[in-house]
Amino acid sequence: LSIFLTPAGGAESLAHRILGRSPISDDELARRFKSMKKELEQAKFYDYKIVVIEGEIEKMVIDAEKIIFSELTNKRQVARNSE
Repeated sequence: LSIFLTPAGGAESLAHRILGRSPISDDELARRFKSMKKELEQAKFYDYKIVVIEGEIEKMVIDAEKIIFSELTNKRQVARNSE
């Protein structure tokens, strides 16, 4: 089971958040953007994707719990059906 967490607003929103935190060098900014691009490209390989809205971490946790519970429930049902 894999869950990808992505910011609401995608790369643009994440870039804005990086720039808004504190001053960073151009090299560090380029490194972070490169890393961000690679990470966002990997989202397609995950089983689930949760869009995270800044300041709503509790909702993200609830969404993740729902996914995990659903997966556990489905696996139990499959195991029961194969007995």
